[in-house]
Amino acid sequence: MNINVNLDTATIAEALIILGSSIKTEQEATLVIESLLKMDGTKDVSIDLEDRENVIRLECHYPMKHSEIVNHIKKMGFICYTLLDK
Repeated sequence: MNINVNLDTATIAEALIILGSSIKTEQEATLVIESLLKMDGTKDVSIDLEDRENVIRLECHYPMKHSEIVNHIKKMGFICYTLLDK
C-alpha cells in the first residue's frame, strides 16, 4: 500500500525531516542550525558535512510545514531540497 502525502500542505508533528543542502562549512552549518532552532517547533537539528548531500536532519514536535523549513534555508542563501527514498 502506498500513502502519498503532499509535503506542502501536510503539517508534521513528532517528525524527522531529512533534507539535502549546499551547506559546506562548519560556520555555515552553525549559522543554519542556530537559525532553525529559533523556529517554533524545532526540537533538534544536525547537519552531516561529511555526507555528499550535506544532509540536514531536523526533529520537530510541533506542527510545521515542510515548505516553511525549505524556504527558510533557501532565504539564508543555501540550496535545500527533499531527499526522496529510491
